[in-house]
Order: sequence, then C-alpha cells, then structure tokens
Amino acid sequence: MARSVLPSTRELRRWFDEAERALDRGIDEAEAWLATPTGRRVRGLAAKLLIASAPLVLQHPFFKTPVGRLVQVAGGAALLVKVAEAIREKIFRLTHQEVPYACAVRVEELTERHRPECLYIRAIIFVERESQRGIVIGKGATMLKRIGAAARTDLERFFGIKVYLDLTVRVRSDWRKDDKALREFGFLLTS
Repeated sequence: MARSVLPSTRELRRWFDEAERALDRGIDEAEAWLATPTGRRVRGLAAKLLIASAPLVLQHPFFKTPVGRLVQVAGGAALLVKVAEAIREKIFRLTHQEVPYACAVRVEELTERHRPECLYIRAIIFVERESQRGIVIGKGATMLKRIGAAARTDLERFFGIKVYLDLTVRVRSDWRKDDKALREFGFLLTS
C-alpha cells in the first residue's frame, strides 16, 4: 500500500501548534523551529502547495487589478532577490572579499522540475574585470564549485526541496557606473 505524501490533519494541527508556540516566544525561536526536521518538512510542503496552486490562485479576479499584479510581481521578485543574495553572500565569504562589491548576480531561471524532483536555478555572476572572473571561477573551477555548493545548501534549507544550481560567470566592464546595469541587477530603483 502506498504511503500518502500529505500529512494527516492531526499531524498538521500539531505542526501549526508547535510553530505558533515558537512564534509566541519570538522571531528567533520561530526561525529555530523552521530549522528543525518538522519545520523543514512544513516549509517544503508549503512551497509545493504554493507552486501547485499558483496557476489557480493567479486566475482570481484580485490578480487582474493593478494591486494584484504588483503583489504577483513583488512575490516573484522577492524570491529572485533572495536567490541572488544567497549566491552573492557566498562569493564574498569564499573569496575573502578579493572581489569587493564588484559582483552582481542575475537569476535567469527558477523552475520546478519533476525528474528528478528539484528546483532548477540558473544564474549569472557578473564581475567588472577578467581578473575578477578568474578569482570567482578559480583554478579548475574549484572556487565556483565551492560557491555553488555553499549557496545550494542555504537555498535547499530555505525552499525545503533539492536545488540544482547552474552558475555562469561573465565580465561586464564597469557595470557599477552604468545606470542601466544597476537597474537590471536591482541596485537602482526606477521611478
């Protein structure tokens, strides 16, 4: 007999009670609870439900209004920013600031795949100089692999699902002085 992948109502109620008690003790306790095996399972289930129900939810009349479209775009944009910042943080930590503030990350694709079941993320790391590209990639691509592995671990913890992270490094000369590039990478807001 096949085991159901969905938890029982009793199990869900217990999980939400645990989460509520942790949240009542403060945001730090709630974040600690989310890092437990039960918390990770709840996050994974919530992510799957959101992904599965998104096409139906987005058909609601609310999402046809200007405010609804803004909510839809902002939610997707927030996920892309979270992914980009996770990658960027690992670049700074692992290159020991040899590439200080000269890198930007743009997420090109974020899709759920079913065979194997994972979240596929394709991102480009932009640097200003060819020498910085060499630092980020490293000899035999070892640094890029370390950056990817560290970011993947954080993202899997955040999304609650296995992540396949496809990273590329490109040079875009003086992008920090280019308003168009700053807007493209999310560092400059449009008015």
